[in-house]
Amino acid sequence: MDSASADGKKSMELVAGEDETLREIEQAEKGAASNALEEMLDRHMAAMIELRRSQPVENTDLITSKIALSKIPDAVKQNALSLQERMRRLIEVAAERIENRHYESIDQVLAEDDFGYNERQRVQAFVATDKKFAVSCQSVRVCTDLFSELNRRIHEKINQAVLSGDTRSEKNLLVGNAVLVYEISDFLSKFIETFQVRGLDEFERLHQEMQIFSREVLKGIEKARTDAADPGVPDDLRSSTIASAQQQERFIEAIESEWKTFMEKLDTAKEQAGAVSQLLPSIRLIKQNAFNQLSVLQFAEIANVLKGNINALNAAKVALEKIELAPLPEERIRRLLGIR
Repeated sequence: MDSASADGKKSMELVAGEDETLREIEQAEKGAASNALEEMLDRHMAAMIELRRSQPVENTDLITSKIALSKIPDAVKQNALSLQERMRRLIEVAAERIENRHYESIDQVLAEDDFGYNERQRVQAFVATDKKFAVSCQSVRVCTDLFSELNRRIHEKINQAVLSGDTRSEKNLLVGNAVLVYEISDFLSKFIETFQVRGLDEFERLHQEMQIFSREVLKGIEKARTDAADPGVPDDLRSSTIASAQQQERFIEAIESEWKTFMEKLDTAKEQAGAVSQLLPSIRLIKQNAFNQLSVLQFAEIANVLKGNINALNAAKVALEKIELAPLPEERIRRLLGIR
């Protein structure tokens, strides 16, 4: 094996090792977020069970959309009403932490490379937009991953309760988990309804700026060619001018080709992330079934609701895993922004 091949193989091995590390970090972040979310919801479930015990409320009054209208202590009401906002923030923080680790290498390049001031500003703006885009896509992936895992954990608890035959805590477990399944489904449907891939407008603006830059360069090239055609220009200067013009044209073509590929990738990612909206009818039905179970309270039926949730979320995970969220390498950013 020659030295170039050996270097190439070593480079590929380093990239593969880095990708594996990032995947491990991502799983660790999601695991920590799942545990935090489970604790948050367990506390909420305990508060709702105590509310049911101490206040004149029906089981169906325990969901957050109805608590605002119920006559219960303000502290309990406010804590319950903030549940979904706390869930959303936890998901956003997990997504940000994952992507911040993904972007550490490119941030290091920005700190060390000898960009000019204006070049650095353009690169920083591009990377910030790329990170915003990645975090928004990662958030919907984290959301589906966490709630798939959470549904699985609730399903396990219900199965354990059935096997243990603990009738004393059975009803509380049924009520509490029916509330949790409803809140999870309600949150997920709202999250998907309001989900937007961020950063697309900024990328479009950057693209337009580079198109303007390209047009100006091409105008200059055309003028140089016209001037070079003047009979008074020496042949050697005419030849070098034409050669330089051709080189500059190839540079502009490379920029335009890079942007075409990049924008196509964004469109694909947007389409893949948007596909999760196809789950909305299923999730809304699951939410309604969970609400109905607050009146019926049967283990088997709640287990079926959970299975439906898990299946729907797993389908979303498969689709969302196709989204490529790795940050662009420095050389591609340079090409996109016309920096040599």
